[in-house]
This record gives sequence, structure tokens and C-alpha cells, in this order.
Amino acid sequence: MNTATITQYLSSHSSLAASLTGEGGDRRRAVLLRSAPRWDGPAEPGWGEGRTAGIAVAPSPLAVHELVLDHLAGRRPGPAVLVVLTDREQHELDPAILARVHKKRIDTVDSWDVVREAFGARQTDPRLRDVNWAAEALLDATPPTRGGWPPVPGGWLSRQ
Repeated sequence: MNTATITQYLSSHSSLAASLTGEGGDRRRAVLLRSAPRWDGPAEPGWGEGRTAGIAVAPSPLAVHELVLDHLAGRRPGPAVLVVLTDREQHELDPAILARVHKKRIDTVDSWDVVREAFGARQTDPRLRDVNWAAEALLDATPPTRGGWPPVPGGWLSRQ
């Protein structure tokens, strides 16, 4: 999992950004992503329009539990969104913890789905899935300007 994949994932989930702007404006959210529990990227990468997210790793169910509860209770300093990278299985986690996180589950990130959303496409050419390195390269090369990549014509993401 790299920084570009996480920031594009966060940016593509408009419901996450919308949930942060509720009453009080200081709401906190936790996102669980399936990944090896290691991170060598920035501690608080930027995403969306001026937002940042904290990144933490959780190699055990107890670590997930502590990180999520501490973040949501405000005992953990940092941005309103905490992304927890874990290789734990969903059945290993307390249902009460899952009920508190975004999408109420551990989400698996498909790099091509993130790329498709970044380009505003409805469909992806199936041949692209054979070249996974290209998805990571496109995510890494996302233009830093507002909006990122321009939408693809016709909603079809292909090699062109």
C-alpha cells in the first residue's frame, strides 16, 4: 500500500468527506484497509481539498481496537480521519469496532478501482488488470492540481 493509493481511495469516497462536515465540524472517522501492517510513507498524507489523514498500522485485533477507540474518542492527536492498515480478518475483530468504522468493515483496495474512479470512468478495459504496475504508476503520477486526472471521454478507461 502506498501514499497515492490511500489518498486516491480517500478522495474517491465522497461519503467519507461528507461525514466529516456534520454538526460541530470536528467529527472523527476511522477507515480500516486490508494491507500488510507496515507503513513507510508520510504520517499524515494530504487528500481531498486540504484534508489530511493519519496512518497507523495494526498487526493484531487488539491494536485495531485501541487505535480506533482512541481516535474516535479524541485521545489520539491528529487529523479527523485515521486510516488503519491491518492484515487481520474481519471475523477476528469485535463487531462493536466494525460498527464504528467507515463502511463498517475492513475494506480491500483494488488499485484499478481507485484508478477508474480517479479518471471518472464507469468501466475499465479488462486487459488493464493484467498490468498491475500500471495502476500504481498512474496513482503515483496523479496531477497535484485540484481534481487530479481529467475525466476520460465516454466513461471507458482503456490503454489509450
